[in-house]
Amino acid sequence: NWLTNFNKHSNIDVHEGITIKGDMVFAGWGTALENIPNCKYLFGHFDIIGYILNKNKLSTHGFRADDLRNKVEKMVWSGHYHLVQTKKYSNKPLIYAGSAFQLDWNDANDTKYAYILDVSDNSIQKIENNISPRFNYIYSEQDLSKVKEIL
Repeated sequence: NWLTNFNKHSNIDVHEGITIKGDMVFAGWGTALENIPNCKYLFGHFDIIGYILNKNKLSTHGFRADDLRNKVEKMVWSGHYHLVQTKKYSNKPLIYAGSAFQLDWNDANDTKYAYILDVSDNSIQKIENNISPRFNYIYSEQDLSKVKEIL
């Protein structure tokens, strides 16, 4: 994947495949389901069937949510899809964190976040990204209030 370009920097580690840190498993892009060990928390870059790929498309390929959920005790986090999405399966959330900032017009009007996961109580703090540029549709003069003046 394109992140391997960062391997040339001594202060950046790109984890491909599986990385285990205590109760957490990090699965790189393209990791096969059978290579993901059972864990408390799973973080990855997954295609998951039934999640919203973008505003016009639902994912029809990739992992089944149940297959990932069966690998974890607490929760699954994924990147890849830009839209924030959470579904609970047997009280185990499967969370698409979404992109950290709006990347294109598919992200227009979507709120973006950074997250802090407290594993002592599984609480999640969502921190709204209110500093990055945003895409906004302007349909009328009333919508101009969405646009901040840049000085």
